[in-house]
Amino acid sequence: MVAAIRVVIIDDSAVARRSIRRALERAGMVVVGEAADGRTGRDLIVAQAPDVVTLDLEMPNVDGLTLLRAITQHAPRPVVVLSGRLDPAMEMNALHAGAAHVLAKPTDAAEAANFAPELVRRVQQAAQSASRFDGPTPTPRQVVGERLLFRPGQLVAIGASTGGPQALRVVLGQLPERLPPVVIAQHTPPDRRSPLAERLGAASRLDVREAVDGEELRDGMVRLAPPDRHLIIEWSGARFRTRLNVGPAVHFQRPAVDVLFRSVAACAGRHAVAVLLTGMGEDGADALGAVRAAGGRTIAQDEATSAVYGMPRVAIERGHAGTIAPLDRIAATIVRDLDQREGEHPGFAATAP
Repeated sequence: MVAAIRVVIIDDSAVARRSIRRALERAGMVVVGEAADGRTGRDLIVAQAPDVVTLDLEMPNVDGLTLLRAITQHAPRPVVVLSGRLDPAMEMNALHAGAAHVLAKPTDAAEAANFAPELVRRVQQAAQSASRFDGPTPTPRQVVGERLLFRPGQLVAIGASTGGPQALRVVLGQLPERLPPVVIAQHTPPDRRSPLAERLGAASRLDVREAVDGEELRDGMVRLAPPDRHLIIEWSGARFRTRLNVGPAVHFQRPAVDVLFRSVAACAGRHAVAVLLTGMGEDGADALGAVRAAGGRTIAQDEATSAVYGMPRVAIERGHAGTIAPLDRIAATIVRDLDQREGEHPGFAATAP
């Protein structure tokens, strides 16, 4: 028999807590605690060790965003964020702080009727990923392809938007440390410096940092596009190198996945593996096709594990995804699609790919 999902509800509104409890219990879940402020909620999480937390962002004492960051760092588990005045910047901030999903609270009876099933669905999705939240360092059994050696001159590119920070944490946490370079475009708010690279680095054996202009890429590196900068990869001096620019937004985004993937298709061709993760819109969908047309391998996240099934859906519908995989199989699929070899430790070739 499958155990019921155990949930802690943190919300300063008694009405909201009752509504959330009712929806979850009707779906067979167990609410193991409620809190009206962040400090009490923190203590409840420690005491009850729930499978999932629902968290309001605006609360007294310790606000929701501060608590979310503390949960992500000190007691990792899926958090479904709820907000009464959700806007795109607030949603992105919550996702970057570690939220599994972000939902707007209903404002009228019609929205309330749709809210309950959506809340249940998101909490169930979050609970399915709970085994991935086992601390900042992945255990050896989680890492795939540890003993493999890869052919030189390869490149992995990943694009993501809404839900991407948590998805990236899962994928990078499972990748081996001797992997060819990984470059990432994650839609990021332009108005502040993102701590995402630091958080992802804590969950991975790889060297995860924000990209800087002109850096030479080597095995074991992961480089993220900085906020408000496009990341472009070039082949120069027998190496892949980074380039940053502030060109026009593409699909309303800078950094844009489209810009990164098209540069990877041009410079890496059949030696590229491109991955499109969760996100709204269609950024990166056609550029995933460009990588495939150049002979590279392409992967899209499936619907069931996507926080928002937008970007990967468009890529799949247009025939650009060579493989469709659930989140917990993305890393293994990347390793499968990279060319492997025995013997000599990989290093980039002296000639262009």
